[in-house]
Amino acid sequence: MKQRNSHHRRGDLPCVSLGIDDGREARDLFRKSVRKKSNHKAHQLCKQVMETINYLLAGGLGDSRLHQIMVDSVTPAPDAARLLVSVRFMDPDPEFGPGDIQAALNGACGLIRCEVAGVIQRKKVPELVFVMVPDEAVDHE
Repeated sequence: MKQRNSHHRRGDLPCVSLGIDDGREARDLFRKSVRKKSNHKAHQLCKQVMETINYLLAGGLGDSRLHQIMVDSVTPAPDAARLLVSVRFMDPDPEFGPGDIQAALNGACGLIRCEVAGVIQRKKVPELVFVMVPDEAVDHE
């Protein structure tokens, strides 16, 4: 007849004290940690959109108000279906204020999206939301 180990009886523990990994599966303990996957494709899209819009703004898009701004950053907001495009003044012109620039950007948004569609490789062109970066947030070198 087999003898039963005394520690397998109810209430007895096989060790003196419980550790941090007691009660966990062994395969979970030795599994490689899962790193949070960075969204490489969204970052790549933002970079392409930033380069395209900066190129378009350098040409002015037929509006003299757009010659004085450049793209500061492009970020997904909240995902790659909508992109937040932050623009800032390169050479502030006292003739045009931020309201005039915002109006010019909103007027040229359709043309900008059309040009972005020709550059990126996506079925749907992301919606572009333009925001002016205040002068205080820009590092002056």
